[in-house]
Amino acid sequence: MSGRKLAGALEKAGSEVTRVVGDHAFMYNAQTDRTATFVLTSKALSAGLISGILRQAGPTAEDLRRLLGAKSTVALMEGESATGRLGGVPAVVS
Repeated sequence: MSGRKLAGALEKAGSEVTRVVGDHAFMYNAQTDRTATFVLTSKALSAGLISGILRQAGPTAEDLRRLLGAKSTVALMEGESATGRLGGVPAVVS
């Protein structure tokens, strides 16, 4: 998943871009009172990086799957980690 696609999903979850510095976005979610900072890139982000961003932002991996309409972690991540886990959440492959 790209940073741009992740930003769109976080906006659906209630976050808003508060500022952009270079290629980094700062997104604030008033519901969780959390701010996430990450690179707005069109390249795929690693599973570990996405997991860290989700810890900053508040939504769970399952929330992200639901927001993106992904039926599986594989579809979400465009390839899963060797352990089949996304941010400590077991991969759900359908």
